[in-house]
Amino acid sequence: TAGKDRTGMICMLMQSVAGFSDEEMITEYTISEAEAKHIMARAIQRHNNPLIDPDIMSGASKEGMEGALFHLRSTYGSVDNYLEDIGFNVSWRTRLQKVLSIQTEK
Repeated sequence: TAGKDRTGMICMLMQSVAGFSDEEMITEYTISEAEAKHIMARAIQRHNNPLIDPDIMSGASKEGMEGALFHLRSTYGSVDNYLEDIGFNVSWRTRLQKVLSIQTEK
């Protein structure tokens, strides 16, 4: 879906490490939906491919992010446990928190 799902997941994981609430992460994800639909509509018009469904390719729904968070928690117990499972341990998360806090102080 044009990379936005992978990007949205990475942003959600980073926001989780930074201490964002579920509501904040979901809101941030869904902000991009309106713009994504507009961009996808232009791309479809330019390439004229009837096989591309703009609703599927450009959606960034609240339900999608809620589902991702639910899946991580029901499968791994928490987002932190998922990150631990993929090798992004507490040491890495602490380093990311420091980098993110430095960026917000500027």
